Formats: sequence, C-alpha cells, structure tokens
Amino acid sequence: MFTTGEANPLQANYQITWTSGAFMATKIPANSVPVLPGQSEKTGFTLPKFLWLSSRTSRRYQVAPVKHTYTLVAKGSDKRVIKATHLGDRNVAYAPVRKLGGLYSKESVLKKEFQKIRTIRDGVKDYTHLALDITELQAQQRIDNKYSLTTPAARCDLEDELRKPELSFTKRINYCTQYLNGLKNLHAANVAHGDIKPENCLIFNDDNGDVVKIADFGKAQKIPPNGHKTYKGNLRFCPPEGVLTTKGDVFSSALLIVRMLEETAGVLDEDGVLVPVLNRDRDSNNVQGKGRGIDKYVVDHERFLGIDSQNLKGNITRRLPRQVKISRQSSVNKNKQEALIKDYIDVLFKKLEQKKALNKTSAEQLKSLLKAMVKANPNDRITAEEAHERMTKIEQQLELAPPKSRREKK
Repeated sequence: MFTTGEANPLQANYQITWTSGAFMATKIPANSVPVLPGQSEKTGFTLPKFLWLSSRTSRRYQVAPVKHTYTLVAKGSDKRVIKATHLGDRNVAYAPVRKLGGLYSKESVLKKEFQKIRTIRDGVKDYTHLALDITELQAQQRIDNKYSLTTPAARCDLEDELRKPELSFTKRINYCTQYLNGLKNLHAANVAHGDIKPENCLIFNDDNGDVVKIADFGKAQKIPPNGHKTYKGNLRFCPPEGVLTTKGDVFSSALLIVRMLEETAGVLDEDGVLVPVLNRDRDSNNVQGKGRGIDKYVVDHERFLGIDSQNLKGNITRRLPRQVKISRQSSVNKNKQEALIKDYIDVLFKKLEQKKALNKTSAEQLKSLLKAMVKANPNDRITAEEAHERMTKIEQQLELAPPKSRREKK
C-alpha cells in the first residue's frame, strides 16, 4: 500500500523497484533526466541566465573555448587583423577591437561590414582588384570566441610597397592602372569607397604577378545618382567638397597616385619632402605631419583641413571640428587647394623627367590626367572609368617606347 498521499501514484514521477521481497516506490525529482542502469543521475535543473553565466554548475556543462595562437598584424578603429596558426599561412582573420579590458567589443560593426561586403560583391561584375573574398569563421575557429572573419592574406599594403626605392617606375604605373580598374568596377555598382588611402590597398601574390586590391569597405556606401552622403573617412585624402561621392573618390585617388609616383628613387629628399611648406603657410594649430610627400604636405599646409590624428584626443579636439568645416569651405579656398595640388604635380613631374623615369610625352599625359582628377568642382572631374582608360594608354606607351636611359642600358 502506498502512503505518499498522492491521489494516483502512477501519474506521479515514481520509480518501482523490487527490494527485499517487496515493491518499493521511490519518487523521482520532477526535473530529473532518465538514466540507464550503471549511469549516474544527471538533473536537468537550469539556472536563470544571469546566474548560469557565473555559477559553478555552468562550468561543468559549458564547453571551454579553444585558445588559438595568433599574432596581431594591424589594428584599426573597429577591427584587428590577425595571423592565426589554425588558419594557415594563406589566410588572416578580422576580429573586433576590444574595449574596456575586453568587456566591450565592436562585433556589431564587423557584422555590418561583412553584410555590406556581401552586398557590394553581389553588385560588382568584376572584383579582381577589390578585396571582397571574405567569409565568416564558425564555432571554435573564431578568434577569442568572438565574431570573426577570414580572408586571403596579402603580402603587404600599398604604403609599404610604394616606399621601396627599388620598385621601378613602370611597376608603379602598373599598380596605378590596377587600382583604377578596381575603383572603376566599384563605381559601376554605384558604390563610393569613402576612405581612399594607400593603407587601404593591398598587394597580393598571384600566379600572374602582383595584384593590387582595394580593401576596407567599412566607410563605403551605395550612392544614389547625383546624390551624396556624409564623409567619414580620413581627412588627409578627403575631397574639398567634404562629402561622400564617387567623384570624391576620384580626387582622393589622384593623391594616392601622386603618393605612388613621388616615391620613385631620388624624388623626395631625405626628410620625405618634395615641396616644403613655408612657415607662413604652415597650420599653426596642427601637429606637424608624420607622413611623407603629398600626405605630409596636405597635413602641414593651412589651406587644407587634412589632419594626421589617430588618438581619441586628436579626434575630439581637431578632427571633429574640421569634419564639420570641411563641407562648408568657401569656393575661394577650394580653388586655392586645386592650384596648390597642381603646382605640386608640376614639381613632381619635373623631378621625374630629370630622373629620366619617363619620356616627355608620357609625362605630359600623366600630368594632364592627374590635374583632371583634382578639379575643385566635382562636376568638372573625370570619372574613374575615364581615368582608368587614360592610365591604361599611358602604361601601354611606356611599354612600347621606354625612356632613352633604359634603352641605353640594354
């Protein structure tokens, strides 16, 4: 006879066993999980989430994350570039930047960037020169158990590559042609990059040689016809109109090409200067730029609002006010900027001709191309497609008719 007080013991959670010549009823806990003979009993009791995360019970059932060995390659404002042993030598990972000792990370920013890259990739017909081969890492392949991406590893970025004095002029022109091809295809999908600079272009080793690819699409936006959006990229290569458009990318690209060509051996002086900024023209409110060539010139000159600031204090005290001012510049100042850059281009090509890096015909064509890309009025600038077409012709002419100095060496 059962004396448990249950109305119907068969409906309750009881286990019936035969012990010492009699049936015995043992009540099973309501949240218990059935077990097989010989196994220890495991309860299915679940703690509330806020307790589960820190309880000892959770540690018995959670799977410990795998600790990967990795090396930090580079770090931006939102993401880290990481070389991890479990990904091999051919790939790198993108992981979110961690803040406040790891309590906060920019996972959401990285997720949005990946979704943006997928959208761009779907809209671009040819992304040979766009670094869009990116996939999500799953489960325990992730870095620090956080949302992570993986992409083929580049040999270096364009800034590192262009500083090599042994890099030939014809190779530099080839890199410029490849770059403009990528920009042309990006703009064909009505997408503006918005953060053009040498550090955001990567060099990959390929079976057919070195390949230039435009990377880092965190600031990229789809631009409606004749429309624009807020510019959030670096101010060093920012267009004078201070807004995000495809024509703005063209202006920034001209400075990138100047930067590529001016590092031809012997053009810049030992301090990395081509055109010195006079004391009367120097921006007294700005810290002297750390860069080289046109990069340093734009940062130091008072006529430009470009700054070289990578820290929070600089962003608050210098960048943010200038970010507002840059889209409100007077037409007089914009035209002065155009004139200064054109003068800089003239000095550059005079030096290149003295170094016999290219012939006079090609020099004039290349000067004309760059000046068409830096017009103060964006409506007067050529498109990326036109720039690529003209650069391709210049490259072909250089290959067919090399400078006299190179013919003499053969």
